[in-house]
Formats: sequence, C-alpha cells, structure tokens
Amino acid sequence: MAKYNENPRQATSAPKPLLIAVPDYLNEALKKSLPEMPPGHVFNLYAPMWVEEPFGRKEKKWGLGEDIGVKFEGRGKYKRKLYDARPGGKTSVLQETSKDYSQQTQKLLSALIERQRTAAQKLESVFFPCRLISPLAIGLGNEHPVENGFSFLSPYGLPYIPGSGLKGVLRRAAEELRDSDGTITSKEIDSLFGPEDPRTSKDTSKTAEEFEAQRGALSFWDAFPDCKSMSLEIMTPHYSEYYQKNKSPHDQGQPTPIPFLVVPPNSNLNLIIQCDSSRLPESEYNWRGKLEQIIEYAGKWVGLGGKTAVGYGAFKIDEELKKKTEAEKAAAEEAKRKREEEARLAAIEAEKKRVFEERLSLMSPEEQEKALKLNEVRELLKETADSMKAYESYETNTCQDFNTAFNKLAAKCEELKSDILADALLQEEIKTVLGKIHPWVGKTKKRRDINKLKNSLFPEN
Repeated sequence: MAKYNENPRQATSAPKPLLIAVPDYLNEALKKSLPEMPPGHVFNLYAPMWVEEPFGRKEKKWGLGEDIGVKFEGRGKYKRKLYDARPGGKTSVLQETSKDYSQQTQKLLSALIERQRTAAQKLESVFFPCRLISPLAIGLGNEHPVENGFSFLSPYGLPYIPGSGLKGVLRRAAEELRDSDGTITSKEIDSLFGPEDPRTSKDTSKTAEEFEAQRGALSFWDAFPDCKSMSLEIMTPHYSEYYQKNKSPHDQGQPTPIPFLVVPPNSNLNLIIQCDSSRLPESEYNWRGKLEQIIEYAGKWVGLGGKTAVGYGAFKIDEELKKKTEAEKAAAEEAKRKREEEARLAAIEAEKKRVFEERLSLMSPEEQEKALKLNEVRELLKETADSMKAYESYETNTCQDFNTAFNKLAAKCEELKSDILADALLQEEIKTVLGKIHPWVGKTKKRRDINKLKNSLFPEN
C-alpha cells in the first residue's frame, strides 16, 4: 500500500503497493449481502474499513477509513490545514456489526440454541437458563484493526462464551465460596472441575510431587447469548501518557474515546453442563445443588468475560425460564415414556399375531374358521378398550366411538356365545375389559346393555 503524501509524485521510501485483481461485481455483491450476514462475518471477514481514494491522475489507493486526510484551504499566509476524517473505517465496522440481526441470522441462532437444548435433553445434561444483567464483553483481547476484538464462533459468526471460559469463571467462584464460608471444599472442587497444577495454582495445600492430572466430573458446553443485535459501549482512558509513555499522571491529558462491542443486557444465556457421575466423590453427592450455588455466586460477584471489575458480565438464573424449562423437560420425558409404552405394546401385539398365525397353520379348516371368529372377538375387545380409555380422558367424539365399538362386541359375543363359553382364556379377556368399564360410562341404557352382556356370558357372576 502506497504511503499517503501531500505530493503524490514525490518518491517515498514505502514499499511498492500490492495490487490484487478482484472483479468489481464481487464488491457490489458484498455491499448487498452485508446486511444479511451474522455479526461475526461482518466483523472478522468482511469489515468495511478500507476506503478508496484518488492517488495521482489515474491511480487510486486504499487506506483505513479513519486515517486523517490532510486538506489545505486558502493561499499564502492564509493557508491552513483542515483535518478531515474520511468515510468508512473503524466506526463503520462497529456500526455495521451492531445492527439488528437479519431474519436469516435470527433463524440461525434459534436453530443453534434449539439443537443444543435437544442434544442436552438426550444426553441428560443439566440446563441453567440465565439472563444477563449487564453488558457482556468477551474476547476484547482478540487482535483486530479496530483495537478491541470479540469472540465470534466460526462458521456461524455468532457471539459465544467458550466452555473453557465458563469453566474457569465457575471454578473461580467455587474457590471464592470455599475461602469465604466453606460452602464447598477443595476436594469437591477437584472432583467437579479437576485438580489444578500447583505450579500455577494459588492453592498451596498440594505440592508438585502430589499433583496428578485428571479431568473433573463436569463438562461445559459453549454458551450462545440469545439477543437480537450487538451493542456498542465506549471506554474513555484519561491517562494514556501515564500508561503508555511512563509519564507522571495529571488531569490535563487528552481523553480518548474507544468504542467496543458487547452483548446487550437482558439477553438470555443457556448454561449446559454434563456430569460424569463416576468421577464424583460419593454416589449420592448433590452436585446439582452445589453447581446452582456456584452459578448464582459467579453471576453476582465474578461475572463473565472482560471488564467485570466495572460491572460487565453480571448475570443471574432466570427462575421463570427455569420453571418453564423444567416443565418442558417433564413433558418431553412423559412423551418419551408414552412412546416407549406404545412401542412395547406394539411389540406384544406383533408377537401375539405371529403366534396366532403359527397356531393357525397347524389347524384343520374347521378349527381355523372357529379360531378366526374368536380372533374377531379379541379385535373388537381391543377396539372397545381403546375407545373406553379415550372416553375416560375426555377426548372429543369418543362417546359415539365407544358406543359403536361396544355394540359390535355385544353382537359378536351373542353370535359366538357357545364358542366363547368353550374358551376359558377368551372369557378372562372379556371379563377384564368389561370389568374396567366404569359405571358412569354411557347413558342408563348403555349400562343396562353392559350388564346384559355380562349376565349372558357369565350368569354365575
């Protein structure tokens, strides 16, 4: 890149500019697609910080947008310099990154969070729905031309908190709880988070010879803030000469406003943590209760990300979302139990059908005809039992279904009464189904029909 000079024809000691041939339509396509991109792609990949300027008669140069361009006004003794900030640059990058998420980006974020929730339920992980109380600044130390970076996860381009960073914050909170009121012991911390190397740890209870590296029981997932946009905050250092040039501090320094990216407060944040129970100190150890205490303390006194000393990164467990999540988990477990029960019953029915067909193949034609008729009774018994169960659950249009199924069963039982009385097993099946019909099922006439069928088949009862 050529060095900017008041006289473009004057030779400079700068290296020759690097020319890259890029079709102009790519630049136009990028301008159109930039508003649809996730913030991380805008910030890290396609940051609009370079601007094009005339350089000589036929040449052009590129530079950072907020480098100061020199401009003169007037002539002779009236000539003076005007400093003009060029358009684009660092401010444009931050403004473009902090715009509201596009609909496509919101769908991507929702799908990613939902996929995490589904996987967590299948793996029986612990789920803590939290809410940010203050802005979250994470990854400010990442290198970037705007001076302060941010943590975006590739290839999604979405802000995130790495699981390793979350583990470090919660371990520090656990250690502070240990030192303050003894809520948790060093042994419990080591079992949950893994022991720390004594050479880098503040804990002096163990020597380097006693140290044995091993993982803890807890595994921490990456966390994705559920927000609609990024936000901008500004830090204003007043003593840059003291910090950078080792000069004496004074109150006449030039403040330097520095904008940086944050996740806005009131954003939802799901903390998902797995536990390997085989690594716990005791089989009945209440690690969920301990972990919830640690998270509450970390959200109030430790914080996530950077600048926590001035209030950034505070969070808390959202009790309403927690109750909602627990209700959803209970509903999912109930649905899973029902599916398993339905699969079990389906397997039983399939086995019954297989055994019946096998027995049928060994019968004579007369016996087969009789067995098929009795099997019709069994099918009608099942249909009556299912409609009765639906009727008891107050499902719609099930009263008529029950009446229809029972009438078919009663007619078939009257038709095959002699055969039924000769089959003790089928009699027990009929007794079981009729015995489960509650007295309030159907109207008075229907109750009389039920009693009539019972007395017809089993007069001794």
